[in-house]
Amino acid sequence: MTKILAFSDVHLNLGCVRKLRAQEKNSFDAVVIAGDMGSEAVPDLLSIVSTFDCPVYYVYGNWDNQLGYEERFGDQFHLLHLQVETVGELFITGFSGCPTHWGNNPISLQLNEALQKKYSALLTGVKNAFDLALAESEPISQQHQAIDKRKTGNDFYIPAPFPSDPKSERKKKAIWKNYESLKASPEYKTYLNDALLVHKEIEQWHRQCLYGVLKNSKIDVARLMLITHERMHRIHEEEVKGLGFHLFGHRHGFKRTLFKGTNYVNVSALDNVCFVVLSGNYYNVNAGTYCVIDFRPDDQSSVQCKRLYIPEGLELIDWRMSDIWLPSEEQFL
Repeated sequence: MTKILAFSDVHLNLGCVRKLRAQEKNSFDAVVIAGDMGSEAVPDLLSIVSTFDCPVYYVYGNWDNQLGYEERFGDQFHLLHLQVETVGELFITGFSGCPTHWGNNPISLQLNEALQKKYSALLTGVKNAFDLALAESEPISQQHQAIDKRKTGNDFYIPAPFPSDPKSERKKKAIWKNYESLKASPEYKTYLNDALLVHKEIEQWHRQCLYGVLKNSKIDVARLMLITHERMHRIHEEEVKGLGFHLFGHRHGFKRTLFKGTNYVNVSALDNVCFVVLSGNYYNVNAGTYCVIDFRPDDQSSVQCKRLYIPEGLELIDWRMSDIWLPSEEQFL
């Protein structure tokens, strides 16, 4: 049996990771993180989970878009990107980045650089038109705000994003006319269409690269665990037909679906801050979920969704409503 701890969607909330670590024993063969850790929080997050005496495998999500693919945080940690790792009786693979924001994904950088180069003259013109219009319209906005301030006699006012008087509106429309014309031009529409095609091509490239890696590895896909941040669709029709597990996050809610022999498991979201009612007062509490997966090659694998601990007798309400944390939560902040 191979035991995996899996979670996703931390969103910079290290408190929920500390709480998870405090309630789980050091009894796993691997920790898997399916993205959205939060770029600046990753070193501290990995430091917390490093206290598990096992390797840690992770992929990048849209919240990790500032991180480079060559960054390394120690021998215990492995960025999953188009390679196959072995954990006990399991094989683990995947790729980093996702359609919501590919970040520094190498394939995305390459294809988007070619797109920007192809339309460099058009995009430069659009940017210059925007910068010029913004500079010319700013004095009109400032003048309107000054008039607003004199009328109210109040130093604390909310500036209107657009002047309300017709004369100022006409001036601003004239200033922005060139920029709006460029954005409505056939050339710009062609660029947007090509950008959409590139977006789809990035996804397809990752599928094909992943299939190539698996083909060369010659592994039993029934013992393979695929990790991505967003779910890959229709994989039962392609090279990974018969895949054992597909773990992903992004959708912010645990769900396990068995389809065509594959366990699709949405492991998110660890960062779920709810509130509880205690003696008539409202307190924040980390109430996210994570997964413990016991893999057995005899088709008797189990997937358990677990919630971060909440004291008994408290009413849990599923949205944030207070800036005050439950006293028992303060140790994790």
